Amino acid sequence: DAPAALEAAHEDGRPNRSVLRMTRYPALRSFGLQSHLAPDGSPIHRIGPHRDLGSITLLFQDDQGGLQVQLEDGSWVDCPPVLNENGEAAAIVVNLGNLAQRWFNNTYRSSVHRVAANERSLSHDRYSLILFVNPNEEAEVAPLPSLVSEERPAAFAPVLVRKYMSCKFTQLFDPHAKEFKGKCIYDD
Repeated sequence: DAPAALEAAHEDGRPNRSVLRMTRYPALRSFGLQSHLAPDGSPIHRIGPHRDLGSITLLFQDDQGGLQVQLEDGSWVDCPPVLNENGEAAAIVVNLGNLAQRWFNNTYRSSVHRVAANERSLSHDRYSLILFVNPNEEAEVAPLPSLVSEERPAAFAPVLVRKYMSCKFTQLFDPHAKEFKGKCIYDD
């Protein structure tokens, strides 16, 4: 069943590429900028549109704001921090990653998201704490049998997490692989 398969793929003590990262987006004025908008009037991107690679991502953001999610029609909506009675960020944003989308055979999608500058970005740093949860390196990811049918065939071939992540990490982070950007055999 689905819960057992997902749990086995995330078994404790097995090598994986899960990582906890703290990200600081410095105030725009520290770069000499006087506006949070680009010359064309669009917000400056603190990080451009992307999807996360793994299973799920847990995002703890401060009260700065700026997180946006792309809807299926291509438009962007703000995902403002939920604040408690003291005005402190008090919620966790959960994103599904590309590997989860593969398991769920496109029933649930990996969200395209970005961080856009806002008025507060001029004078305030933005901080986020991000936990990227990834399956074990030797786990195989394939659409769950319960989500595959004649009407809804498997959208993805099975893949080993190690191979998928290596290809994607090379595509994204290897400075010598620039000519391969956008050409991973596992592009989602």
